[in-house]
Amino acid sequence: MDRRLSELSLQVAQRHGDETGEMRSLASLVRIDAYDGRFDEAKHRYERAFAINQRLGDHGGEAMLRLNVGLTHHFAREPDLAIEQFHAALALADHLPNGDAFRGAVLLNLGEVYTCLGDWKTASVVLRESHNYRVASGDPAGQAMTLVALGLTLTALGQPDDADQHFEAGLELCERTGNPTDEVNARIGRAGLRLLRVRWRAAPRPSRRQSVPGGALWLFRR
Repeated sequence: MDRRLSELSLQVAQRHGDETGEMRSLASLVRIDAYDGRFDEAKHRYERAFAINQRLGDHGGEAMLRLNVGLTHHFAREPDLAIEQFHAALALADHLPNGDAFRGAVLLNLGEVYTCLGDWKTASVVLRESHNYRVASGDPAGQAMTLVALGLTLTALGQPDDADQHFEAGLELCERTGNPTDEVNARIGRAGLRLLRVRWRAAPRPSRRQSVPGGALWLFRR
């Protein structure tokens, strides 16, 4: 994501009165601002983008915009607003040519919101649904990301065997697609899982799941 390129695209669209181009450039900049932690700027841009979209009635563009607004709220630690926007984005997925791939991406981010809330059970359900859409859309890189996220969630749920299987499958896809970030996450997750297994063997069984969430949450911080 290149800020300068998106800002240039925005200027060109505004110069030529291209509202569709302006709205989509603003949506891209919302995402860039969110990743950079510039939440006030992101919110100002998405308010402008929503105003344009109301005139255009561009449902596909709105779907992408709501995904990026959801990310903004997620990074700004506003989970309720993030969940609302992600669900709104999912409701518009049929208006996109790559609807299954889009659903997989939205659900991955929704799963991470529930992870940050410590709602591991809901996160695992959402992430499994994300993986199904990634498979249906033929997106191996997306599958790898979702498998690693599921491995971490299953670790937190105290299901080490299932977690390890997801890490292993995710690693295979990462190596095949050249995805170093999620390969590192998968290897860290497996290392953490080995340490947790040692802790679980030494602890009384009722404390197994109680010992996980605080230690596993940091693995999701990307």
